[in-house]
Amino acid sequence: MESIFLPEKMMKDYHYVAGENPLFLSDKHSKLEKDTIVRFKVLGFKWLEYDRNFSY
Repeated sequence: MESIFLPEKMMKDYHYVAGENPLFLSDKHSKLEKDTIVRFKVLGFKWLEYDRNFSY
């Protein structure tokens, strides 16, 4: 998957740190930055036939 959307309410342990290389930090978990591999649960999707693509 090229990109995903993680809603703010699902990332309540993290806070955003802006800068040259922006990232998300957490006291309990490791940091999230560009090219980090994450494990997530898909809550919903649908197939768009006209676009031949999934909409999440």
